[in-house]
Amino acid sequence: MAILPGEMNTSTMHLNEHITLAIKPRANLLAFIALGALLLRLLNLGGPALWYDESGSAWMASLPFARMLAATAGDTHPPFYFVLLWVWVRAFGVDEFSLRLPSVIFSVLSIVMVAAIGERLKFYRGATLLAAALMAVLPSQLHYAQETRMYALFQFEFLLGVWAVLGRRWWLMCIALAAMLWTHNYGLLYFPVLAAIGSWQARLQCEEENLPVLTSWPLKRWSMSCIVAATAWLPWLSVLVTQMRTMADGYWIQSVTPGAALYPFYFLAWGFSSTETTQIHAALIVFGVISFALVKAARERHRRALILAAAALAPWVLAIIISLAWRPMLLFRGLVPSTGLLCLLVAWALTYDTSRFARWAVTFAAVPLLAVSVMSYYVNIGNQKGGALPVIATIKWQPGDVIYHVNDGSLMAFRWYTPREWPQYIMPRDWRNLGALSDETRSAMGFNVEPLSDIPSWHRAWLIYSASPTTATAEDAAMQRLLAHYLHTTVMDTVTDVIHQAVYLLWNETRSP
Repeated sequence: MAILPGEMNTSTMHLNEHITLAIKPRANLLAFIALGALLLRLLNLGGPALWYDESGSAWMASLPFARMLAATAGDTHPPFYFVLLWVWVRAFGVDEFSLRLPSVIFSVLSIVMVAAIGERLKFYRGATLLAAALMAVLPSQLHYAQETRMYALFQFEFLLGVWAVLGRRWWLMCIALAAMLWTHNYGLLYFPVLAAIGSWQARLQCEEENLPVLTSWPLKRWSMSCIVAATAWLPWLSVLVTQMRTMADGYWIQSVTPGAALYPFYFLAWGFSSTETTQIHAALIVFGVISFALVKAARERHRRALILAAAALAPWVLAIIISLAWRPMLLFRGLVPSTGLLCLLVAWALTYDTSRFARWAVTFAAVPLLAVSVMSYYVNIGNQKGGALPVIATIKWQPGDVIYHVNDGSLMAFRWYTPREWPQYIMPRDWRNLGALSDETRSAMGFNVEPLSDIPSWHRAWLIYSASPTTATAEDAAMQRLLAHYLHTTVMDTVTDVIHQAVYLLWNETRSP
């Protein structure tokens, strides 16, 4: 029977109402999760002091543009994040809150992208929202959302790329690929992941539209997107080669062991938040849940879940292979972009044909620990980032005094929390401290590198020593030579399992022979 025009309009209206009613609760819940995530990330955002890496980001962003690029080239990362931060600080200032706010924004956008990827994969509503909720509260996500570094941006770029590829938006995939390469050197490990998913999507489109695979426009657009993104990054290739040579001289990435290989998965969930009493429990939960999800995806032969697993794990596998075949490069922070896909995979496994008992068991095991870890993060974050402030508090500076740093670590933090009239110098070196800045970066950042004996007209020198497991033995010896040469008194000397911080007051009078 034919449907009259009026009936057609009525039917269409009813259908639209049903669609709206189905989508609206999901959108509302996602908005609630995103708002909660934003509030968690804004909580005490400007409270903790900048730590070493953050101070480096802030210092580089405050330089003139050309010097900022030179400083970045001498370091270990591409410049895209620093370019964005360079623009940001000129609009919003260089206080702790403003410096960290871009990471907050990118972190919240990543939560939205995870939900959008779940929608594109046609996962259950519960799985999509659970994945977004996990991203909202995981301590590792909170950590990088509140840090003035590129990891939140890197994660967003990768997730945006996955979403674009699944939707066959090749121009957006191209932008995401190029942005990843210019944001973090681990973009080279995530590039083939997006390219492989894009190839799969192009082939699917060819099958759906009955097009020849090798000569069809979907495959041409995919290949052109990859070529354009790689070509746009090529100017940085020569710089990367130099950076890798510098890292080979003494960068702090350690050799791959079974523990080091598994640690990234623990870190991607818990960050630095778990305590000694909860670490074993936390490790068992994260390894158990991920293993359960991987086994279930393989057993069910669920294509979309398997794609998630492959995309999340491929960069980790590539990093291990390169580390074993060439040189160590497994960096847990570099794998932060995989977190969103792992959350989706776990959420799928817990909601897809899983018994109620299993869901409640995971809930009772994980939720209390997650709540404790989140609270532990906020309690301890100030101690983790504010290590320089107690050192600065011991210094009673007077006109004619100089601040003399043994290494980069203390100078970077002092840059933001000491008066500008304090003359600050750093000791020359003929050694490579693991993870230290290169000479090129020191020069671009404007470090005053001088032997203490060559600094004119100083009466007292506050010698600042900040050591960690990466400190070179030659550095300790150089400091001891200074202490043996000048009259001095110990102002502060604190030793823990991880660091050694000390302040010595030296007088410009050498010891008698």
